[in-house]
Amino acid sequence: MQNALNLPEEPTRIESFDISHMQGTDTVASMVVWEKGRMKKSDYRKFIIRGEERTEALRIIDDARWQNDDFASMREAVSRRYRRLQEEKNFCRV
Repeated sequence: MQNALNLPEEPTRIESFDISHMQGTDTVASMVVWEKGRMKKSDYRKFIIRGEERTEALRIIDDARWQNDDFASMREAVSRRYRRLQEEKNFCRV
């Protein structure tokens, strides 16, 4: 991994995301975690995709197509994950 990504040192933690849906409905994102080369199931997370990033116009006009947009779903899941980590980090410093 270190060589493939040209990293200065081997990563100790890897978080990986996947999007699943039932023909465009019930969209969820799963996050799996490896730490020090081993699966860390206690850190796995599931995100129910709510379509937070949609504009109201898209919500009304094109709801079905949005639900089937894996890129938008991935953007929402990753944004929610790392926004929360950032907020927790700032909270802990206060």
